[in-house]
Amino acid sequence: MPLLVAVVVGVVHALLVAPHYAVGSFDDDGHYLSMAHALASGKGYVDTSAPGAPTEGVYPPGYAAVLVPLVWLFGHFGAGVLDDAIRGLSLLAFCGSIVVLDALLRRRATPLAVRGAVLLLFALNPLGATFATEVMPESVFLFVFLLVLYGLSVIDDDPQSRRRWSVVVALGAPYLLIAKWAGLPMLLGVCGWLLWRRNRRLLLWVLGATVLMVAPVLLSRLGAGAVIGDRYTSDYGHSGPLIPAAWSGLRNYISFAVPQSLVPTQGAFLYGHAGVLDVALDAVRVTAAPLVMLGMWRWWRQRLDATPLIVVLYLAETLPYPFINERRIILVLPLAVAWYVFGWWQTGSLLRLAATRLRVRRLSSVPAYGAVLPALFVVGLLVDQMPRDYLLRLGQSTPHAEGSGYVAALRTLTPPAWSISTAYRWTFAGFTGRPATNVVHFTLYCPPGQPMDIPAVRRQLASLHVATVVDADVKWPGVMDNGCVLDALSASSWAVPVYTGTDRATVFALTGPGTPRPDGSLATATGPLPSGAVVREVSAEVTQVPAAAVARAVIEVRRSDGTWQTLPTARSSVRPVLLDARAVVPADATAVRIVGLPRGAVLLHVVVFGHRA
Repeated sequence: MPLLVAVVVGVVHALLVAPHYAVGSFDDDGHYLSMAHALASGKGYVDTSAPGAPTEGVYPPGYAAVLVPLVWLFGHFGAGVLDDAIRGLSLLAFCGSIVVLDALLRRRATPLAVRGAVLLLFALNPLGATFATEVMPESVFLFVFLLVLYGLSVIDDDPQSRRRWSVVVALGAPYLLIAKWAGLPMLLGVCGWLLWRRNRRLLLWVLGATVLMVAPVLLSRLGAGAVIGDRYTSDYGHSGPLIPAAWSGLRNYISFAVPQSLVPTQGAFLYGHAGVLDVALDAVRVTAAPLVMLGMWRWWRQRLDATPLIVVLYLAETLPYPFINERRIILVLPLAVAWYVFGWWQTGSLLRLAATRLRVRRLSSVPAYGAVLPALFVVGLLVDQMPRDYLLRLGQSTPHAEGSGYVAALRTLTPPAWSISTAYRWTFAGFTGRPATNVVHFTLYCPPGQPMDIPAVRRQLASLHVATVVDADVKWPGVMDNGCVLDALSASSWAVPVYTGTDRATVFALTGPGTPRPDGSLATATGPLPSGAVVREVSAEVTQVPAAAVARAVIEVRRSDGTWQTLPTARSSVRPVLLDARAVVPADATAVRIVGLPRGAVLLHVVVFGHRA
């Protein structure tokens, strides 16, 4: 019964959170999708966001490989159907994790009440429910990780099932590594446990499977010039000296990452209603990490397994990392939830032991009854924020780049041989089918109190073969990754705003030497043009009317003889609508107009690209 309740609660929780997440809001999910499409189309383990599709340099291919069958089956139905299929896979893996966690607790002879509490808190966990419907590898990773832990437990106790579960461990442990590089501690922990248990045969199987799975990846990346790429080396490089970085990481785990992952008190508008409630929330937050450590001790003392070695190795890997947050907890979330409940269990046991030693029989039952109130408070805390995406405040949703007007504008305004500059490289590359770069957004910043070096921005964009730039709130509502880039381009004559839309998005078309619009812009409105104008392209944003109402709108230029010539006009199908017309042959023109617009249509960012004869 606890298992069924937990699965139902977990599914309901995940479905409540799902509408608040949009594919592409992580950039990582856009990256995994791009990898899956590359593998499914036969391009191989390559990064299609970069010109020339070089060998992938950031993530391993394990999760993308799992998505390939879904791309084959659902890809031709459209992006929305494929997204739903992949998110369904994550939900299935999340439910499977609840089932395997229950089986693992049963093997430890965990009391029904404790087991039910672990499963319920895991099902109610905002972190787990968020990843349960995302195009991300975490749910699949957790499912395989728990299967490996369960398999090790069976191998130790049940000789009859040893061979079957040996296969699961031998394949599952190395898969964790090729699903996420952060799975290395799990693989090393499994190998260390098998070595300590003197299970040399299974150890050789694991090592052999690791070589078969990982060697092709490492060899392909070695041929590209880097085995692990510079993403993680640069991240660790931000941490500074090892010992202070590790100490800072430990403090962040205790003060933020653990409590915000297990019993989050921030983001749900809970503070400020009553002093007593604020104190209770602070108590929950402060005691979360100590209870996990206490529960970890009880877990290990009750029965030693591979988890101590895995956790030690995982902490050793992550402590110096500069970004200690919920993302670090998710890979060990089921263990953290179990240890949190075990911590409460151990606290009650210690109180009962104290009452027994003090010979105060009336107090021996106090821990059991006294645990009801904090348990109800914690469950109520989690139930209250069930629809919340763990990254956001209650009621907020991530921006929605996929299918947006600014993505359609980027696709239209960026020639296939040119790149888009954005903070979300893989998201926009995947949604537009154009190469993308995030170098400018991630490397150029405003000095304190000073504007960005605009000439440096222009040089960098030219060296990267950039045609368009987008600045938008893609990850969080109201938070732009690099507003300095927006300010720099807005102050530049060579960057022309051509489209605005949802998520505070602004699309700039770059003009001048080294761009696909080398002549610059002639005008920013319909009507008469400068004398001797030669028109190459006209773009306009149409607002205030449905997209379907603009289906017949076309852009025309007036020739010197007074006749009007219609230019081939592309129209996006998303509101606001982008109209973009390119002359097959540069046209001498005296004026430009847009015909076929319905009444009430408003024109914004009408730009005529070309030069004076």
